[in-house]
Amino acid sequence: MNNNQATINKLEAMRLRGLARNLDKNILLRLSDSSWIERHQIVLLTGPTGVGKSFIAQALGHQGCMYGFKTGLLSLRKAL
Repeated sequence: MNNNQATINKLEAMRLRGLARNLDKNILLRLSDSSWIERHQIVLLTGPTGVGKSFIAQALGHQGCMYGFKTGLLSLRKAL
């Protein structure tokens, strides 16, 4: 695993250090089991530039891969 790889554990560590103050632990835990993928749900991350939306998306995708899912990251601009 790349040392710069976004992971759920790194998100939790950031939250505990106060770097991700608005990241709700309960939501993070619910998303980390990847059951939302099994239910064919979409996670939409919104916020201003630089708040970590891509990092969170990559961490969730990485977690999904750990559960055996194929994942992808798509920006809204590319989706439209």
